[in-house]
Amino acid sequence: MVLMLWEDCLQADTSEPLTNTIRQALTERLISGTANSSLREKQITSPDVRAILHDNLDPGLLTSVMETTGTDFRFVPSGQDTEAQVAVLVLSYPDKKTVLSMTEKLANRGGYFKRTKILTPFSYASVDNRLVIAFTKNAGNEDVVEFVNEFPELF
Repeated sequence: MVLMLWEDCLQADTSEPLTNTIRQALTERLISGTANSSLREKQITSPDVRAILHDNLDPGLLTSVMETTGTDFRFVPSGQDTEAQVAVLVLSYPDKKTVLSMTEKLANRGGYFKRTKILTPFSYASVDNRLVIAFTKNAGNEDVVEFVNEFPELF
């Protein structure tokens, strides 16, 4: 029981700062000038994160992964009327060396999901022993795609 509580504390300590950084960047870059500037967040379950990795990126990313979390952000960008979406997946690995080998797998993907009906751009960053992946299903929205492309610069 104590181990489970301690793991929950560790999970909150590692994921929340990343989510806060992303939330702040979305607000500053895409939402700040919008009258209806609500940012909605929905957690992506670990099984759903694993399915995305397996089906759309590279099943090899699941090798050695210790924890998977994700957040789906929905918002109306400044100067626009339609809702946009950016999702972020956080994968925890045993060490930085493993994270670097996983980034090599993503580098070979060319910046787009495979096996999707719509073009789905993604980018990624390594943060300590975590791999953070951002993607959007709004490939036609230049501002959102630019945010995803510049995502690694947040870290």
